[in-house]
Amino acid sequence: MKIHVRLLNNTAHDLEVEGSDTIGSVKAKIMEKEGVPPQQQLLFFADEGLEDARTLADHGIEDGASVCLIAINMQG
Repeated sequence: MKIHVRLLNNTAHDLEVEGSDTIGSVKAKIMEKEGVPPQQQLLFFADEGLEDARTLADHGIEDGASVCLIAINMQG
């Protein structure tokens, strides 16, 4: 299935995923496209933060869904 990852700068990328993929594995795919390390990614769907250990299906994310990516800067 395909999901849309929207960034705060109004750009979006499509990712090919499976419902059984964990949020952690989705973050790894985002890093490949965006270069943002997983630990600096916050993902949201329907105003809910997504937990790394849970799957897309656990969060009710289906084909064509849009998730929001917020990249945080963790440098001190």
